[in-house]
Amino acid sequence: MSPQHTVARVLERLVLLLSCVILAISALSAGAVVYIRHEVTTTATRFTPLIDGSSRMRVAITDAQSEYRGYLLTKDRMYLERYRADREEFRRETAEFRELAGGQVGAEAMDDLVDAGDRWFAAVDVQVTRVADGREGDISSTAATFDRVEVAHDDLVEEVSAAREERRDRYRAAMSISLVAIILASLVALSATLRQSWKVRRYLISPLRSLYSTVVNHEAGAVAARADTTRGAQEVRAVATAFNSLAEVNDSMRRERERQLDLYRLTSRVVGQLSRRDDEADGTWDDACRELSARLGVDATTIYEIEGDEIVTVGSYRSPSADFTPLLVDISVPALREMLADVPALFGHTPDEIFALFPDRLAGTADLHGVRAWALHPLVVSGEVVGILSIAAMREHHWEAAEEQAIRRVAEYAGHALAERRVVAELSALDAQKSDFVATTSHELRTPLTSIAGYLELIEDGDFGPLQPRQAHALEVISRNVSRLRLLIDELLLLNRLDSGAAGAERRVLDMRLLVTSVGESMKPVADAAGVELVVSTGTHSQPVEVERDQVERAIGNLTSNGVKFTPRGGRVELRIEADDAWVRVICRDTGMGIPDEDQAHLFQRFYRASNAREQQVQGTGLGLVIVETIARMHGGRVDLESSVGVGTTVTVTLPRAGSAHASAEPASEGTATA
Repeated sequence: MSPQHTVARVLERLVLLLSCVILAISALSAGAVVYIRHEVTTTATRFTPLIDGSSRMRVAITDAQSEYRGYLLTKDRMYLERYRADREEFRRETAEFRELAGGQVGAEAMDDLVDAGDRWFAAVDVQVTRVADGREGDISSTAATFDRVEVAHDDLVEEVSAAREERRDRYRAAMSISLVAIILASLVALSATLRQSWKVRRYLISPLRSLYSTVVNHEAGAVAARADTTRGAQEVRAVATAFNSLAEVNDSMRRERERQLDLYRLTSRVVGQLSRRDDEADGTWDDACRELSARLGVDATTIYEIEGDEIVTVGSYRSPSADFTPLLVDISVPALREMLADVPALFGHTPDEIFALFPDRLAGTADLHGVRAWALHPLVVSGEVVGILSIAAMREHHWEAAEEQAIRRVAEYAGHALAERRVVAELSALDAQKSDFVATTSHELRTPLTSIAGYLELIEDGDFGPLQPRQAHALEVISRNVSRLRLLIDELLLLNRLDSGAAGAERRVLDMRLLVTSVGESMKPVADAAGVELVVSTGTHSQPVEVERDQVERAIGNLTSNGVKFTPRGGRVELRIEADDAWVRVICRDTGMGIPDEDQAHLFQRFYRASNAREQQVQGTGLGLVIVETIARMHGGRVDLESSVGVGTTVTVTLPRAGSAHASAEPASEGTATA
C-alpha cells in the first residue's frame, strides 16, 4: 500500500485542514469568551452574593421579630437575648451589603431599608423597656414599622435583581453571536471532513470493524479466532499482527491454567480418597495412586509408610508397562533415611538427571527397573519422616511446576493422613483397653458385692441374732450404699455394652404406648412412696417404633426415675407421648428442683451431676441421662432437655416412627439442653 494511504497521512491532511478552521474559530471565540467570562464573573461575584445578602438580612430581621414577640408574650429573657443577637446580625449584613455593592447597585434602596430597620428597632426597644418596667408590651404598635421594613427590602431585592438580569442579557447576546460563528466554521470543517471520510472508511473503519469482530469472538470463547493481517492501513495491520501474537500467548497461558486447575481438582480428589478408610468401597489409597498416575501420565505411584525400621506399602498402582515390585521395598529404613537426610524432595526428568540428583543406590534401582523419570517425596509430619511418595515413569517426563506443586500437596496430606491413622489406631487400642478394664473390673466387683448383699440380707432378717436399733440403722445405711454401688456397676456395664455394640441389636416393631405404660406401672409404687403424683398419658392411637425393648424401657425408666427423685413431696411428674408422621416423642415433665443454666451444657457428660443436686445430696451416679442419650442416638433419635430452677424439667426422647424415612437413619447427634 502507498505511504499516502497510511493512517498517519490520511489523518495529517484532515488535521491540517481542521487546524486552520479551528484557529479561525478560536480567534473569533477568544474575544467572546473573555467578554462573557467578565460578565459571568461580575454576576457571580457581585450580584449573586448581593441577592444572598439581602435574603440573609430578611431572615435576620424576621428572626428578630419572632424573638421580640416571644419576649413580649413570655417575658423570657432568652428571647430578648436572641432578639438582640438577630439585630446585630441584621446590622452586620447591611454593612457587608454596602461594602459589596460599592455604592453602584441599590444604594438608595439600601438607605431606605437601613432607615426603616432603625425605626423598627427603636420602636421595639420602647416596648422592651415597657416590659422591663413591669408594664405590658404592645405588639401592634410596631407592626406598621415592620411593614415599611418589608417594603424597603422588597424594593432593594427588585433593584438588585434588575441589575443582575441586565448583566445576564449582555452575555446571552454574546453567546448567541459566538454560537452562530462556531456553526459556520463547523460547516466548513464538515465539508472538509467528508472529502476524507471515504479514505478513512476504506483504510481504517472497515479493517477495525473486522478486528473488533475477531476480538469479540475471541472473548466469547472462540479462542482459535485470528485477525486478518492483509487489510487496512499499515498501523491496523500491525495491530492485527500484535493481537494474533497476544492471542497465541493467552492460549498458552489458558492451557497452563487449565492444567493447574486440573491438578488442583486431582489433588482434591486424591485427598478425599486418602481421607477414606480402607474398608470403604468408594475410594482407597490404591485408588488415590491410580488417579494420580492417570492424571500425571506416569506408570507407577506408590505410597510407603515407615513403621520403625520397616517400610510398608499402604497404596500402590502400576501400569502394565511397569512390571516391577515397589521400588523401595528392598531398601532398609536406616539406609533410606540416611540417603534422604539432605534431599527432602527429588524430581528427575531423565535417566541422566536421576543419576545426577538421586543417591547412588536409588539411581541404581531406577536403572535396574527401566525407570526414566522419577519423583520421590518424603512424607514429613512435625519433623519426622512417616512415609514416602514415589512416582515413576517408564519414559522421560518433564515435571512441570504445577505437577511438582500437586505432588507436594499430595505428599503433605498423605503424611498427615498416615499420622492420623497411627493416632486413631492408638486411640482405638486405648479405648478397647478401657472397655476391657471397665468390664473386667465391674464383673470382679459384682461377685463380692453380691456376697455382701446376701449376708446383709441375712443379718437384717435376724438369721444371726437380734439387732439393736443402732445396729439396724448402720446396716440400713450399708445396704443403701450397696444398692447404690450395684446400680453404678450395672450402669457402667450397660454403657460399656452400648459403646461396644454388645448390648443386643434385636429390634422389633412395638407400640410405644406399651413401653410407656409398662414403665409407668413399675414406677407408680416408687412415686407413691415419695409422695409424687405420676400421670401417664399414652393417647388412643398406636405409635409404632422399631426398637430394642429392654434398652428403650431402660431409657424411659431412667427419665421417670429422675423426675420422681428430683421432685419434692406433693409435686407432679407427667409422662406422655406425642407423635407425627415421622417421629414419636416420649416427654417426661416434672415440677422438681430444676437444673441451673450453667450445668445444662454438661448433663450428657458421664458422671456429671447438677450443682444443686450435689448441694442437696440427692443420690445419683451421673450416668442416667448419658444412658438415655446413648440409647436414643443408637436408635436414630435424640434427647432434648429444657429446665428452669424452681420450675421443673422437661426431657424429650425423640425416636423415628417405624416405616418412616428416618427409621433407618444413622445415629443422631448428641442431645441438647436449653434453659
